[in-house]
Amino acid sequence: MKFIVTAKWFIKSNWLLIIIFIIALLLRLQGADFGLPQYYLQPDERRLVEPAIHMVVDFAYTHDLTKLDPKMYVYPHGGLNIFFIVYLFIFYSLKIIDKLFNIYPPLFNLLAESDLFLIARVVVAMFGSFIVLVAYKIAKTLNFNKSWALFYALLIAVSFGLVSDSHFATANSISIFMGSLSTLFCLIALQSKLNKKKVLLYLFMAAFLVGVATSIRNMRVLYFIQIFIVFLAVFKKDYLNLFKYLFVSVFFVILATLIFSPFVFINSKSFIEDGILGIQEVQKGGQLGRTSTGIIYPFFNNNFVDYDQKIPNSLAKNMGVITFVTSVLFICYKLYKKREVEDLVLLSVAVIQILFLIRYPSQMVRWYLNIIPILLIYFTYFSRFLYKKNKLLFIVLALFVVSTQLFYSFEFSFAKTKKDTRELLVSG
Repeated sequence: MKFIVTAKWFIKSNWLLIIIFIIALLLRLQGADFGLPQYYLQPDERRLVEPAIHMVVDFAYTHDLTKLDPKMYVYPHGGLNIFFIVYLFIFYSLKIIDKLFNIYPPLFNLLAESDLFLIARVVVAMFGSFIVLVAYKIAKTLNFNKSWALFYALLIAVSFGLVSDSHFATANSISIFMGSLSTLFCLIALQSKLNKKKVLLYLFMAAFLVGVATSIRNMRVLYFIQIFIVFLAVFKKDYLNLFKYLFVSVFFVILATLIFSPFVFINSKSFIEDGILGIQEVQKGGQLGRTSTGIIYPFFNNNFVDYDQKIPNSLAKNMGVITFVTSVLFICYKLYKKREVEDLVLLSVAVIQILFLIRYPSQMVRWYLNIIPILLIYFTYFSRFLYKKNKLLFIVLALFVVSTQLFYSFEFSFAKTKKDTRELLVSG
């Protein structure tokens, strides 16, 4: 009874947030079955989904732990292991139903490969939608009132870059969710700095999430910088505790990475060799090198919503030029007026990531998607600033930004009919 009362209170108090979450979910699920069962549009989906399918079939019937090695080292294994866990849950759930109702052939055997691809896409869409809830909490933690927190959540919900990538059974949206949750815990820890036990609890949880995110995409290890900054802000000159707890945090990162991607450690030689080959490809501009203009190009590209162009590779394209430019400008303005530790926490990952990747000929948008939520925070700051100066101008800007992002997201779904998504869609 108490649970029902609590649920009713939550729905009544957060009905707008629930509506925004539903909008986010619908946008990400719209057209999720495109390209099925005839062909699969995103090449990376095969790299993650097919090993997970083979793993669940081999392991479920043999219970041989060696079958859990996907023998695919282009990525860390966290993403495909999440798909594997989902498939394994479905397998045993259907197996129970088979026994209860004496069903033969087994229900799992009736699932086509295309059905399992669709399930993986739904899982990714769910993670992509949950980013909205994390975003709302981040905004509240940054002392935005409920209205502005909802506005930020809405921006995340309709963001073309995040919506479009959530249509694929790939690792990006899952790792962004984990990274965003880690950022949230870092910000909460920063606000709780007078309570050291609470700080440590949140930072250790953040470290574990960084490990999970790293097991999915190794670039997400950069989120550990946020943990380091919070430790510096909280412990300051207490170097003994600073390094002691940093060491513990590193342990949690390694532990989570090991749990979610164990065979990367066991067969580290294969992973490193494939990783070096991948970096060499990127440095040469090969394979993915068709998208080689870097992040500045879209300022000069008036047709940045053209899905048929071959270089859909910028933050500006996926946020909208106006949103991108105003976000960057307001970051500069805010840092000039009042620099806060929260800004350092939020911007550290984005700055280092851009400085590291911009030197490569290949500038894939999926590498930068985790930066979109950070930039949209500062667009929310700018919107609040503008609202105080000119409410009408804010309303016009907000309607323009939200409606155009919605339009791009809907048009994206209708454009997913071409096979070569490396040239068609933002996922690279």
